[in-house]
Amino acid sequence: MGYDNDLGRLEKIVEKLMANLDTIQQEKNALAAMARQLEEDKKRLQQELACLKDDKDQIKKRVHTLIGSVEKWEKAFAASKGKGDSTEGPLFSAAAAAQEAAAGNA
Repeated sequence: MGYDNDLGRLEKIVEKLMANLDTIQQEKNALAAMARQLEEDKKRLQQELACLKDDKDQIKKRVHTLIGSVEKWEKAFAASKGKGDSTEGPLFSAAAAAQEAAAGNA
């Protein structure tokens, strides 16, 4: 008779352990799904970041080209006015300031 009580207690403990194991397995599956989703989000965000960096580089190149064009125009304008100093001109200071700002942001 004593074995029946012990066996009954053991059965309850094993059933409780199995229920806990099922709960833990469900939690593990949910966490694995969440980890997969987070990995997909990470990859997507890395691709988006790479695209944004490419865009930034292209914009930076275009701005430098524009600044170079403005400086070239100012030199030509100053030469046509007969002024030897290419630092004179209405846009030169703006172009220099823009170039300094771009260098500071890079």
